[in-house]
Amino acid sequence: MRKKLFVVGSAVLMCFNQFIYVSNATASPAVGDYFVDMESAGKQKFSSADLDKLYPIDADSPKWKKLVTEEDKFANTQIASSVAEKMDTGTLLEATLKSPMLYTVENADDRESGAMAFLKKTNAGLELLERKSAKDAIINEYLSLEIPEETLNDYSELDHCNSEDYNSTLMRLLADEEFSKNVGQDSAPYYKIHFLEGAILSDEIYPKLTVEQKKKLYDKSLILNAEKKKSEVFSYDAELSFTKALMADDALAEKIFFPKSAKKVTTSTVYLKTPNGTKVKAIKFSDNKVNSSATVSQYQISNPEKKVVKPGWTRSNCHAYTWPGKSEVWLQDPGAYYTDGSYVKVSGGRPTANYQKVTDNLHQHSAIVINCGSQRVRTKRNGNPIYECDLKVDFPSGYTIYKRVC
Repeated sequence: MRKKLFVVGSAVLMCFNQFIYVSNATASPAVGDYFVDMESAGKQKFSSADLDKLYPIDADSPKWKKLVTEEDKFANTQIASSVAEKMDTGTLLEATLKSPMLYTVENADDRESGAMAFLKKTNAGLELLERKSAKDAIINEYLSLEIPEETLNDYSELDHCNSEDYNSTLMRLLADEEFSKNVGQDSAPYYKIHFLEGAILSDEIYPKLTVEQKKKLYDKSLILNAEKKKSEVFSYDAELSFTKALMADDALAEKIFFPKSAKKVTTSTVYLKTPNGTKVKAIKFSDNKVNSSATVSQYQISNPEKKVVKPGWTRSNCHAYTWPGKSEVWLQDPGAYYTDGSYVKVSGGRPTANYQKVTDNLHQHSAIVINCGSQRVRTKRNGNPIYECDLKVDFPSGYTIYKRVC
């Protein structure tokens, strides 16, 4: 088993791949500006152990395994509003970050949407959104982050597992109590950083940032990018979207010189074709990568109603997987596949053959039928792993089935 190793914030000049430049401050930023949190006057602080006890259940609870829908999981993992209201802002943020539903920030099209959707579905998150001091608490939390270079668990068996044996290997490893417990600690920085980055970039926070705060966040993002490149949990990849978003800020650009080479677009437009030859627009991200084994393991723990069959890609979604069968692109709108005559609706409300396609009534989620008799589908949720589940697990509010005709 590997020892847990923490990478301490460095004062060394950051120099790696695209980022060979820094702002005037080359040292690791301080934890953050001191701010007077008047809203927390008279509020309560809780220890981390006490916060853990405030959640009625978590992914290790027997009751969790009986919950099927995301809505049921949110409903059963709430801190009481009356308790959240009494917390000081720092404690409230810590409680929010401890939610067993934090992994759902990955279920949205972008991290800003994911962070806001998560906050608005939790009592602690709703209370946090009401606090003016939440902005500073979130910034300070981001500036204090460190990413462990190594994991508690050894995931090498999963890393080299073929697809036929993937789920059985995964479930065998998760049956070990210590391994399963360590998964949560190993994957926590991944979801925490993505939530904080999404919250910072959201319309609720970003417009309120000062240029100095943006500069500190930018400096910290460079340090975290270097740490991500050394982290198995982040698939050894410096996720650049947060840094690039800050670089696009005109006010910040007046303070820091960004070379044109560093500003290069990290997405490109590609065109796919339906079976009938209709061109379909898709997006290709330069930082698309395979899910790490730690985050795949956490996804399986958090979603016992699903059977994870293999890792997915972080910048590819369900529509790309279902319709063109691509892992290297993001397909926002698959409508052309079922409006140009390539696919037609199946009547009767049940799949009649394997490999038919399914969409929800709003066409926001797609899946492939893999067993029409038992009504099983295979799909993924945005940048998450590929999984199988019962049709009604992923489509509880109705769906449409399509079959290919050409």
